[in-house]
Amino acid sequence: MEGDGPVSGKAKEWGVAVSSCEPVAADSLAAQLMGFSLLDAGYLWYCRKKGLGVGEMDEMEIVGTNPIDCYRKFRPHSTFEAQKNWRDERINKILGI
Repeated sequence: MEGDGPVSGKAKEWGVAVSSCEPVAADSLAAQLMGFSLLDAGYLWYCRKKGLGVGEMDEMEIVGTNPIDCYRKFRPHSTFEAQKNWRDERINKILGI
């Protein structure tokens, strides 16, 4: 799904499955394949900052199809820019990041 999911988004045919014993790696790979930067996904950024998993594709052991062949740009949620407020330095200071 892309856009204003999970309720008002639009289904998008992709035909890709991502699985891993490492959830941060799975989410990070999927986000990158959907055209999103790890710097824009708050929970993935925080996980990486705290050392809670692998995020960059070149750090992963990927089995199967070349991930670049699976790249497909997804449209973000209409509130995507506002959702980036997690970058507020005051919040990061409270969290000690």
